[in-house]
Amino acid sequence: TEALDSSGWTIKNVLSLPIVNKKEEIVGVATFYNRKDGKPFDDHDEQLMEALTQFLGWSVLNTDTYDKMNKLENRKDIAQDMVLYHVKCRDDEIQNIL
Repeated sequence: TEALDSSGWTIKNVLSLPIVNKKEEIVGVATFYNRKDGKPFDDHDEQLMEALTQFLGWSVLNTDTYDKMNKLENRKDIAQDMVLYHVKCRDDEIQNIL
């Protein structure tokens, strides 16, 4: 049987897979509807979509890691600016300490 969504679009077949990051945490779900040729999804489609969702999961973790690194870099810059403001010493002296 065919299902209709709220817009009246016909859903003939569905393939849903978890998006898992490198830490083996589920970070989302990818859902694919209706193959372009109208056929049901097959094993090849599932393998292809598994590779895609794996890539998506790794990308999410990499993005999170990049954001954390940027925040740490910003905190370091702020701390360094605070030290420069409160302590009267040359930049090279501060770099030796860091």
